[in-house]
Amino acid sequence: MPYSAGVIVLEQLRAAVTTGELRSLDMHFADYMAELAGGQAPELLLAAALVSRQAGQGHTCLPLERWAETPVLGGSVITPSLAVWRTALLASSMVTTPGGRAPLVLDNDRLYLLRYWRDETTVADRLRQLAQLSTTVTVDESVLVDGLQRLFGSNKRAIDWQKIAATIACLQRLTVISGGPGTGKTTTVVRLLALLFELHQASQPTRPLRIALAAPTGKAATRLGEAIKHQKANLNCAESVLAAIPEQPITLHRLLAIRPNLGDWAHQYSPQLAADVVVVDEASMVDLPLMARLLRALAPQTRLILLGDKDQLASVEAGAVLGDICAGFNGYPPALAEQLSRLTGQTVPAQSAPASDDALSGSICLLHHGYRFTGDSGIGRLALAVNQGDVTTAQSLCTSHSPDLIWRDLVRPEQMPALLSQSAAHFAQYLKVEDPASALAALIHYRVLCALREGPYGVVEVNRGIEMALQRSGLISRDNRASRLYRGQPILITRNDYGSKLFNGDMGVIWPDPVSGRLMAWFANPEGGVRALPTPLLPRFETAYALTVHKSQGSEFHQIALVLPAESVPLVTRELVYTGLTRARETVELWAHWPSFATAISRSVERDTGLAGRLW
Repeated sequence: MPYSAGVIVLEQLRAAVTTGELRSLDMHFADYMAELAGGQAPELLLAAALVSRQAGQGHTCLPLERWAETPVLGGSVITPSLAVWRTALLASSMVTTPGGRAPLVLDNDRLYLLRYWRDETTVADRLRQLAQLSTTVTVDESVLVDGLQRLFGSNKRAIDWQKIAATIACLQRLTVISGGPGTGKTTTVVRLLALLFELHQASQPTRPLRIALAAPTGKAATRLGEAIKHQKANLNCAESVLAAIPEQPITLHRLLAIRPNLGDWAHQYSPQLAADVVVVDEASMVDLPLMARLLRALAPQTRLILLGDKDQLASVEAGAVLGDICAGFNGYPPALAEQLSRLTGQTVPAQSAPASDDALSGSICLLHHGYRFTGDSGIGRLALAVNQGDVTTAQSLCTSHSPDLIWRDLVRPEQMPALLSQSAAHFAQYLKVEDPASALAALIHYRVLCALREGPYGVVEVNRGIEMALQRSGLISRDNRASRLYRGQPILITRNDYGSKLFNGDMGVIWPDPVSGRLMAWFANPEGGVRALPTPLLPRFETAYALTVHKSQGSEFHQIALVLPAESVPLVTRELVYTGLTRARETVELWAHWPSFATAISRSVERDTGLAGRLW
């Protein structure tokens, strides 16, 4: 129908809430903006509702050009032309251009909530400033070359991109290292930290180098700490350097002293971090507001090193920061390529065409060679095919009977209990161990990952089905019907809690105290060993035989079962499938329906942001 007047549009927004096309929040926000503007202008109502919905779906803005003259709200409304929409919005007191003060910002025909516009410009400006500050870095090249040779050796047959990444980190204020599973991101960061310590000792021997290690979740921080401890044992460097490399990462929220219960934490005042180097692992999980908060807290001369996989799922909240940072990279400027070649003894190719930002190009390194999966690995080859959207190769691999990749045609919902009984058997050995430390260690052997939370193939029903199977087999006992807790129950913390020092994503297990016999919640201790917490003090948690793929980010398991829904769902994309597959080290069982699996591989996450454009 033709574009409607304001009152009618508001009624259509209310109707869209009942059909699930909008959230109540989106409709009420639009109504509030119109009320503050002094009238129910249809252009403002539509734009406000849509930009609010965009934010709820992980986008940072509403690109008016793409949404102009488009049927929305089930086709009941057609948006105005770009020129009409732009003119109407700029005439409203609720909309401003960059530099003004209003709840909505129109910037290059992208409409933002003010908060996201501020965060996006902060991230872009500060990343570019960091990259440009690299011209002020001076290093003792003889110390650097000696360290590179000692820690990485020489590789005449192919470019050692880990070595290149470490060299870049020594030359730049900003370093972004992206690579898939098993490409050696943690190996690289431990060696480059050793190099930074050696360079610092050579130039400022009386002042210690202050390093902060962080990750978006407690689980990812724990894994980073474990990996650093393991890698330090193999470093060829002085004992003083080994002792100086920290082993206890913390969550980004803890690093930045974020307290969500104090209000809008993304804009709380953040004191400057007392660190010379800040390393952030699993950077693909860092959303736009959190990255902005981190960059505001950095001192001008602090080095920032971001590690992650740009092809994984983007953050749950708004933005796709790591992907946007890497979006315009096309190689190194000739002068930097020559310097890298000279320092590493390898021929580093220069970019084939000039980049729009040479400083940012010089801050990025993509790791190409994977060490986790062998050349004939079904998991590795399928992950590559999924990442490339290659449906034909993916189908061939799923039917190739590779020993590490097992395809199971998805059964009907009423047949799931039988299939989940097979999954439950994987937890038998875990439930037979004698102490909580052994239980926590055994939990990494197997996990079920689900694409969705709800529905017959979602994590809630799968967890319930596994619990029922374990109870039927006598492996768990839930005698106390008044409590939902029982011996051997794996749990996932879903809310940050500073009092208990537990954070969203932390994994634990319910286990009896060896002295009192009372059920306690046990968690890995960052300093080593395990620690217990009385169950009444637990923050919000859920049972975790099965996890959503989103919640599994930052984790690795020996074996997984990846459960995808029978119907095609927009949430299930190649990034989700790729992320799920690459949580496994040894074996993947893929429970899926081929047509919807093929659709998922063909569908890529597209987040509307302006960050890549601002950076590149």
